[in-house]
Amino acid sequence: MAVTAQERKLLLDGEWIETGEWQDVDSPYSGETVARVARAGAEHTRKALDAAERAMSSPLPAHERAAILDGPGDAVGGERVRLEACVAVDGRVREDGHRRRVLEQAGDVAHARRRQ
Repeated sequence: MAVTAQERKLLLDGEWIETGEWQDVDSPYSGETVARVARAGAEHTRKALDAAERAMSSPLPAHERAAILDGPGDAVGGERVRLEACVAVDGRVREDGHRRRVLEQAGDVAHARRRQ
């Protein structure tokens, strides 16, 4: 199956940047290149650490962090069939039950969201 590789910039201190250097990301299942990501260097790492330190100087309260995570949790719950198709297309359908566990976890997230 042919996969179109996507380019991903580096998210640094809230901004998407290009570093000028790229790293290919290959699928462990097919060996195909599935993405190219911007490669970070020492200066980018320092900037990321500085941004993390600033963010932790005034962390969000737990209820605000939970509110931020509500959207992805709701999206997973409403997209179970699509998630199943993505897992199958990605080549991760294996006899060891991996696919079943992924879908059960998605269902658990959706169930937990509905109970709140």
